[in-house]
Amino acid sequence: MLLRLLAITAAAFAVATGTAVAADPIMPLGEVHGGLRCTGLTVVRGVDIASFDVEVIDVVAGDAVAGDPLILVRASGGAAEPAGIASGFSGAPVICGGRIAGAIAFGTGDYGNKVALATPIESLLGTPVPDPPAARHALPRALRGTVRPLATPIAVRGVDAAVLAPFARRAAKAGLVLQAVPTGPVGSDFPVQPLVPGASMAVGLASGDLAAGAVGTVTYVDGPRVWALGHPFDATGRRSLLLQDAWVYTVIDNPIGIEGATSTKLAAPGHDLGSITFDGRFGVTGLIGAPPPQTAVHVLARNEAGGAARESNVQVADETEVGLPSGASPLALVAPLAVAQAGFAALDGSPVRQSAEMCVRFRLRELSQPTGFCNRYVGDLGGGASPGGPYAIDLADAIAAIDAFTAQAPHVVSVDADLKVAAGLEQAFIVGVRGPRVVRPGRSARLTLQLQRYRGARFERQVTLRVPRSTERGRYDLGVSGTPADGAIEDAAVLTVAADDTPRPSPATFAGLARQISRIGRWDGVYSGLRPAGSEQPVPGRRLFRDADVRISGSASYPVRVRAAAGGKGGARRALASRR
Repeated sequence: MLLRLLAITAAAFAVATGTAVAADPIMPLGEVHGGLRCTGLTVVRGVDIASFDVEVIDVVAGDAVAGDPLILVRASGGAAEPAGIASGFSGAPVICGGRIAGAIAFGTGDYGNKVALATPIESLLGTPVPDPPAARHALPRALRGTVRPLATPIAVRGVDAAVLAPFARRAAKAGLVLQAVPTGPVGSDFPVQPLVPGASMAVGLASGDLAAGAVGTVTYVDGPRVWALGHPFDATGRRSLLLQDAWVYTVIDNPIGIEGATSTKLAAPGHDLGSITFDGRFGVTGLIGAPPPQTAVHVLARNEAGGAARESNVQVADETEVGLPSGASPLALVAPLAVAQAGFAALDGSPVRQSAEMCVRFRLRELSQPTGFCNRYVGDLGGGASPGGPYAIDLADAIAAIDAFTAQAPHVVSVDADLKVAAGLEQAFIVGVRGPRVVRPGRSARLTLQLQRYRGARFERQVTLRVPRSTERGRYDLGVSGTPADGAIEDAAVLTVAADDTPRPSPATFAGLARQISRIGRWDGVYSGLRPAGSEQPVPGRRLFRDADVRISGSASYPVRVRAAAGGKGGARRALASRR
């Protein structure tokens, strides 16, 4: 997620909260020492800033390579009880004698989460900080190996926990934590909050009917400029994300303090107040005022059994101009999530066996016409493992192709997804095929497919097969085969047309990118072909037909003889030879 660092005049920074906040005085690290009594600020309920006591234990050496010192502190009382320093406290200002000395940033893994490390305010503000005499002490041996940045999970609201779960499992492998949070009282249910030291803020990926952002605490404000977290979000430099306020529901107490089991703020991103423009070693910075470029995502989901359509509108931060510093766009996470959630809501749940149709349209600034794809899905689409899995994956694949495009920077203006879902399988199986026993090259043969609906009645379809002119005389098996259910493992005897999974280079042009996206659309009909009689080799499949109502799966075959085509001198000679 990237964008050019915004250069905006002070007049452009007016927001609903009024005039910009004046800078608070700071305490140089040289004045910080053990025994100093200070106050920390953060939000533990709603939007009200609460305080807690902070005792400076020592100033200790930090990064052994860079030599950046840290402030070792102990929290108590007020907002630090009973949960201690929780995730979401990141950036909480430590105020000593009316001056900001640092930002709570790292946990130590102590039982009760009371001992933490703060980033000196000079480091956060970008001022070089040489090691002062007070920083000669090493980090206590008992804490070595346990220090880690306070967790900053991506809080996602507007998405059910069941929908988020498979995304969270995949994200965890990349070291990213996704956390489902309640929808209300976010948005219009609480007023826009001024971003002042101690206030909750979020590094936002998206806002609207679905919102996602990492909630932390504001450390320092100087006019429209905001510093927060006290540690990196991704440590990727230039960013183009949403600067948001946040609502805190509560702090979930977990005194253990080990990795993955520590106290956590249950909080959600709120209003868009500006742009996060930098993500560095000591925290994130942003500008109150103009938001970053965004991509509009619109999802319309309908249950084919009836009921109201579900519509979702989301604005996703666009980091194209800053080169996708995290390696992928926020759109790659948010759009598939929005589609999966829409299908879940339309069905009021996620039965394992589902059928769906989805058409997606992308508008790119560089293309005069939209590009996209349409697919039908039948199979195990739901359940706890992956609600909406196949269609969410197709959308993710299309966005991945855009993110991987190397010729120029593609700008996605909007993504529109039209989704129809139904419980159960709109599927039938081939149980037999009938047709002529003799066929001729270049001629058509009328076939009758005998089909069985999934847990339903049998029926037939009449189809026409064109025998290729190049077919040689002889005995063959004429086979027909449908398209397997999504995610299902079909019997080895079933005819399938294997997909080509060979990695392809990025297209050289935007027209090529449009074609690449359109090829995500798949034909899920019935194939047919001939193979030598008794052979075990796959039948070379040709498209035969596609049923508009059901996906047809399974396969069947019967023996045929190919005879020479009648007509003309050559045909007469071949017919005579065949009689001999």
